[in-house]
Amino acid sequence: MGRLFDAIEQYRQRFAPHPPAYSRIAEEVGVSRQTLLNWETPTKLIDKEHLVALSDITGYPYERLLDALLEDIGYLRKDQQAVAARRNPKRPRKGPKEQRPD
Repeated sequence: MGRLFDAIEQYRQRFAPHPPAYSRIAEEVGVSRQTLLNWETPTKLIDKEHLVALSDITGYPYERLLDALLEDIGYLRKDQQAVAARRNPKRPRKGPKEQRPD
C-alpha cells in the first residue's frame, strides 16, 4: 500500500469502529469508488482538484499528500520531500468533515 492510501486509511481509522465507506470518500473527492481504490498503488498523477478535495476531507496538508503521491509513483524518494511539506506538522489538522462519520 502506498503512502497516499495510508493517509486515506488513517483518516478512516479516526472514525473507528464505524469508518466512512470508500464510496462516500470517493463521492466527496469527486471520483468513483474504484478510482479511489486504485490509489492504493497509484501509477500516475491524479488530478489536482481531487488531491485538494482529499486534503480538505482528511485534514492532511495538500503538500503532504502530493509528496506521498509523488513518492508512490516513483517521482520522489523518501529523502526528497518538498520543503513545504517539511514545514507542516505530521499530524493532520482537523478538517470540517471530520465531525461526520459515515
